[in-house]
Amino acid sequence: INAEYGKQWYQRRVRDTIAVGYVHKDFNFVGFVRDLSLFEGLLHHKVNAETEIAAKLDWNNQTHACAFNFGAKHALDADTNLRAKIDCSGKTTLSMTHKVKPWLNVTLSNQLNAKTLSGVPTVFHSSQPLDEE
Repeated sequence: INAEYGKQWYQRRVRDTIAVGYVHKDFNFVGFVRDLSLFEGLLHHKVNAETEIAAKLDWNNQTHACAFNFGAKHALDADTNLRAKIDCSGKTTLSMTHKVKPWLNVTLSNQLNAKTLSGVPTVFHSSQPLDEE
């Protein structure tokens, strides 16, 4: 278990930060308290050699706002990684990174708002039967 305390001078104001961390062979946890108003927890877990998951939770004591992020990474092979992330506002990010050359990575990514999805529209729709005899 590690603990840390720090002070920052920001626009003539002192910001206090207290952090506590715990490291195990396959997971890490870090907790922060900033100015006794923002509480933040981070968890990272290595499920196996190919898969990792992580979560972040924030709570603001002054505004009573709560936020979270959840993400996962999976290695398909030595050169290809899949990543997914979702946050509390419904933004979902999906990406795939492939190492083409040692000096070149290609990344395909997409972000969508999961709260606005109402279902997948019907692509093939016909009001009349296809077999008319």
